[in-house]
Amino acid sequence: VRWPVAMTEPERLLDDLARSTNIDTVVLNCGHSTSDQPEALVLPSARAFDGLPVKVVTAAELDSMFRFVDLAKSKGFKVSGTVTPLNPTVRDRLPVTCVDVTGEPGVHTVVRGCPNNPAVVQYAETVVREMVSTWPAMDMLNLDHLEYTHWCQKGLNEFFVCFCGWCRQK
Repeated sequence: VRWPVAMTEPERLLDDLARSTNIDTVVLNCGHSTSDQPEALVLPSARAFDGLPVKVVTAAELDSMFRFVDLAKSKGFKVSGTVTPLNPTVRDRLPVTCVDVTGEPGVHTVVRGCPNNPAVVQYAETVVREMVSTWPAMDMLNLDHLEYTHWCQKGLNEFFVCFCGWCRQK
């Protein structure tokens, strides 16, 4: 479920799901980045990111999201959040993108942070820690895309590989 849908008509959405499906879990996107617009992480603050310009939702949006989760749980749904911690919403301060065999950064619709890059690992750990502490009402937290690039844009030379400095050191 995308947050805009959940926030505009939460009662109808949940009632329709309960009436028309056997779904018992609502999975919510807790933030990811795209090439043209980083989405905000569904967190109350970016303080834990040590000054990185991480975009987070507004207090009003967060309150609305908390209300949706509470409503879903009151209607008998489990709630799961999905986050992609290796896809940083910060690009301008971290050289994080996986690098193909030719030494070129991957060209993707999302930033694919290299799992061997310590800055990416630190970012990912912070995302997970902050999500868990912010969302105790969630039943699950799905960590999505904890792998190297798997959506090739230019060719197979960027498939499931990275040749950045951190990977070459390993």
